[in-house]
Amino acid sequence: MTSAATPRIDVLHVTEAGGGGVARHLGLVLPALSQRGLAYGLFAFGQRLGDGFRVSAEAQAATGLLSALAFAPGADVLAAGVRLRSLVQQWQPRILHLHATRAGLAGRLALRRNRPPAIVYSPHAFGLTPGSTVRRLALKLSERRLARWTDRYALVSDAEYNDAMLLGLPASQCVVCENGLPDDFAGTLLDRAEARKRLHAPLDSIVLGVPCRLAKQKNLDCLLRALAVLRQTPSGLPPNFRVFLCGDGPEEQALRRLVTVEKLDAIVHFSGLIPDLSRLLRAFDLAAIPSSYEGLSYALLETLAAEVPLIASNIPANLPRPELHECLWTFKAGDEQDLARQLAAAFQNQDERQRRAQLGAALVKKNFPLNAQINALTALYQQLDNSGRS
Repeated sequence: MTSAATPRIDVLHVTEAGGGGVARHLGLVLPALSQRGLAYGLFAFGQRLGDGFRVSAEAQAATGLLSALAFAPGADVLAAGVRLRSLVQQWQPRILHLHATRAGLAGRLALRRNRPPAIVYSPHAFGLTPGSTVRRLALKLSERRLARWTDRYALVSDAEYNDAMLLGLPASQCVVCENGLPDDFAGTLLDRAEARKRLHAPLDSIVLGVPCRLAKQKNLDCLLRALAVLRQTPSGLPPNFRVFLCGDGPEEQALRRLVTVEKLDAIVHFSGLIPDLSRLLRAFDLAAIPSSYEGLSYALLETLAAEVPLIASNIPANLPRPELHECLWTFKAGDEQDLARQLAAAFQNQDERQRRAQLGAALVKKNFPLNAQINALTALYQQLDNSGRS
């Protein structure tokens, strides 16, 4: 039992990934879940607790959207597990929802002998890529063992579900709760002029936006090499062309070196982490998502919803509906020559860019509502709560 001074927690969310897509996921999902009558808490740990993530979480706690909040800056998986056991004892949540790899390890290892609570795990991408035989085998062995301490996998896309099946995880434990956007998302967007002002992008430039963390799996080196290839073709790069890498991450220095090697310094801009980037997307004439793997990218959904033409790698997670083939320019993941060809095709036809962008916005609005994801998560929590994790 909890004391009067102890918050009542139905579901405690745990993450180490305080940036990128997981932070965006929690920023959308937690406020929406709180309106369904359950009490939610958040425990965030590790090296990636950016100021924007903390400020947002603290604001949610101050307004009552979060019933409890705790941070452990710099904590590794083992230290986070110790702190988590203490929080579980204090708050007594009925369900623990773990987000991304390190939180998945910390929560399942720390509480494998001390349950309840029920444990839900959302990988937000298992990290499988074509030809990754050794990685796949290691992940398969470890995740199948961890599955014994996992009541449900809450997966953000059908592509992630298919990866779970490739890993041999029990289908009965896997539920798709597909990422989505609020109905009023388009209404939050700034117009082109204001967005460019905030991005420090000239109004008369052609802007390619890259809204993602600067991490290995985002394949940004492929994009930079593709730009170098395109520059050498007869069509070349558009006049007054700029590339904005909108994010931070561990690959920044390597990417800066590559920009210098490829002599792209004049056109590539490192914008750093932009907390309200989702509102600035109309600053872009074109966007690129060259990832080697994803769960279901919010950058993809938001860019399409903003009616921004989009080039994306042809991984399954970037094509969650067959109709998206008509909305995107796709290229073979990791192939800079193919990416250069698709960039050239997109640059050459403004009317086609507009047509595809309009199709994409309509498709996202119809097929990816946040409310559907909240319905799926709420049903999952209620099922676990009512059935005693059966």
